[in-house]
Amino acid sequence: MFKKILFHALVGGAIFVVGASLHDFADIRGPGNFLAYGGMVYAGVTTLLILVGVNLPSPIGIHSGPSFLGKVTKDISQKRAREELLEYKKLLDEGVLTQEEFDAKAAELKKKIL
Repeated sequence: MFKKILFHALVGGAIFVVGASLHDFADIRGPGNFLAYGGMVYAGVTTLLILVGVNLPSPIGIHSGPSFLGKVTKDISQKRAREELLEYKKLLDEGVLTQEEFDAKAAELKKKIL
């Protein structure tokens, strides 16, 4: 985690230095301000996101594990499978499905949940 924070802080610092140099030395005020403040915001926000636990992109060639979006998608899929299993249980209790039909569908849905 420390390496990620350091990497993103250095990127933010580099953006800030470029912006400050444009602003102060090249007398390009607008883009210089934008880059300087953008670098500070980038470093701060990425540090906060890392501390909170959001998976940020890593430098090229380094795999950081499953993405945040992948985790969310899996959670949604598991929730839908649970809801569907409860719906099939309700149909079984009402006599619409046979026990064999329910067991087959339940086994399929449990694979998604587990």
